[in-house]
Amino acid sequence: MQSIVQPLLEWYDHAKRTLPWRGVSDPYSVWVSEIMLQQTRVAAVVSYYTRWMQALPTVEALAAVDEKTLYKLWEGLGYYSRARNLQKAAVIVVRDYAGVLPRSVEELRRLPGIGDYTAGAIASIAYGIPVPAVDGNVLRVLSRLQSDYTDILEPSAKTRAFDTLSPIIPPDRAADFTQAMFELGALVCLPKSPRCDECPLGDRCNAYRDGLTTELPVRVVKTKRKRKRTACRHLRFAVGGDRLGRVGRCGRLHRVGRVRFEHTAFAQSKARIYAYHLEYGGLLGGVRR
Repeated sequence: MQSIVQPLLEWYDHAKRTLPWRGVSDPYSVWVSEIMLQQTRVAAVVSYYTRWMQALPTVEALAAVDEKTLYKLWEGLGYYSRARNLQKAAVIVVRDYAGVLPRSVEELRRLPGIGDYTAGAIASIAYGIPVPAVDGNVLRVLSRLQSDYTDILEPSAKTRAFDTLSPIIPPDRAADFTQAMFELGALVCLPKSPRCDECPLGDRCNAYRDGLTTELPVRVVKTKRKRKRTACRHLRFAVGGDRLGRVGRCGRLHRVGRVRFEHTAFAQSKARIYAYHLEYGGLLGGVRR
């Protein structure tokens, strides 16, 4: 993998986009831009970032801003928890770090809203520390370069990417390398219809060589199994107003006091049955015979 470093940086030097947060080593600016870029397109972030930095140019300003102004500046970006976490973290940075974001990845991770990726991005871009920042773009690039069929949504994929990149990040250009990986995934190694003929790493890409770019990366989205809710689950019965019993799942025999019956035979019971749903405590209905 060491062989990708030089061609990647040479490509980045002439192909990188001009962005308001690029070329800035101020940790606060890097932090704000990275949080805004989560789940949001670069083109949409530019105007929000510019307005934010004009209104809240420092960590101290962010820590002190009122909630109404904070939400107004964030309005339209969605996921408002990101804005709330920014301010929570700013308060901690002002209180514990004299208004300067910590350099340590471990300390950065302890701040609200900052995970492994954002901590790596701040450390490498703002402080030049050679530590990987692994996002979806990076995982896609590496998956194709190595013909890696690991599901990129699995934690092991991020771990493998981190281990792959750690030893090859050039200490003197850590910030550029991190941003070059982002840029390659955003402009060339696209999720669909990658522009392989424009890729500076095309001659080193296993997926391109073997015609597998449409198959990679592997991304398995797991769907939650829906649980069927029925009125016969978790019920409590009163028979004759004084005997209690419980009923489990449908189709099983249940006992209410000394009475034994099938769920489907409620209507045949000579007792007066009232069913209460234990979860809600509401009256589901009664059967009179």
